[in-house]
Amino acid sequence: MTDLIDRVTELERRMNDIEPLARGASKDVGDVQALQRAHTKSIEALQETMVERFAKVELKVRDGFRQTNENFAAVEQKLGVLKVGMDHITNLLTPDPSNES
Repeated sequence: MTDLIDRVTELERRMNDIEPLARGASKDVGDVQALQRAHTKSIEALQETMVERFAKVELKVRDGFRQTNENFAAVEQKLGVLKVGMDHITNLLTPDPSNES
């Protein structure tokens, strides 16, 4: 019986040593969880900001490509007009072989 009492006493002593550690660990876990929630909120806010910025950049890029396409179309039209004029000038400057008699 003395052996049982000694064992229970030893277990009680160990529990007295362990309980403060367990409370501290529980508090540490709570602190880590709170920090994790704060980080998660920050990351979510950053994600929203990045999505908004990406959408703005995408609109600017699309607008830039649209404007570039319009500019190329205008240049192609002007080059077409120039080609017609240059062909006409070439025809005027090129001697007609049928008139070389």
